Amino acid sequence: MSFLERLIQRPLYDRDEVKFKGHGAYDPLLVTKLIENYRSHPVLLSLPSQIFYHSELKASSDPALVECFCGWSLLPSLHFPLIFHGVRGVDLRVAGCALPAGRHEHTQHLMSWDDVGVITPYRKQVEKIRVRFNEQLVDGDVRHNLGFLSNPKRFNVSVTRAMSLLIIIANPHVLAQVCVCAE
Repeated sequence: MSFLERLIQRPLYDRDEVKFKGHGAYDPLLVTKLIENYRSHPVLLSLPSQIFYHSELKASSDPALVECFCGWSLLPSLHFPLIFHGVRGVDLRVAGCALPAGRHEHTQHLMSWDDVGVITPYRKQVEKIRVRFNEQLVDGDVRHNLGFLSNPKRFNVSVTRAMSLLIIIANPHVLAQVCVCAE
């Protein structure tokens, strides 16, 4: 836990929705709450806003920038720029790192690799586009706080970086296990 996290848990920094109603529930002399998001489509911010920002996160991005994928024929819902592409694969070990089998098959029909951002705390995984597919490894990941699935802060960062389209490529069975482990 970082020093800032330990500090913000002190009673001095507690939320008080009555006393500091006009200031995001925090003492404005002590806390500046950043609630304007200038990057992402409003529907992509709705869940992170509820989970991490007490539903106070405001989408303030340029509509021309963030709505460019709305209406795209590959979207399941034309005005909701999110695609979940479920894959169930096996992890191959390459130089001690997990590499999903058939990685090109999963996304080549979606868009160019130049347009894909890979979010992972591991540099080698970014270089090789490596992600976790094996359901049997989730317990160890959660126990050792590995990856973004078991860490709410990393999850928040990963889903709030998309601008106009969020494509999640994941094993739904792994995600379900992580959700159960986090409860």
